[in-house]
Amino acid sequence: WALTALAGRAVAAWLLGLGVAVAHSVWEADYGRVRAGTASLAVFGLLQFVALARYGSAVDWARPVTWGYMVLMVSFVVVGVVGWAAARGK
Repeated sequence: WALTALAGRAVAAWLLGLGVAVAHSVWEADYGRVRAGTASLAVFGLLQFVALARYGSAVDWARPVTWGYMVLMVSFVVVGVVGWAAARGK
């Protein structure tokens, strides 16, 4: 999926902000405050897989960056589910 330079920067800034928020919540070990955020992180990862299932033919699966993206989305789902479960337990 080709992005313009500005759109790529916007997406990168959004993902960086999301990553910083997740890292901060892990650092503080206060999952109760980020319960909705962790649930939305898991849902976001799952919706990315829905998009891949729908438009998988448009993805160049031979590129290493594609597999890096897949690892990132799996980590979003895992961190989101674990964080949400930890928040429920408190």
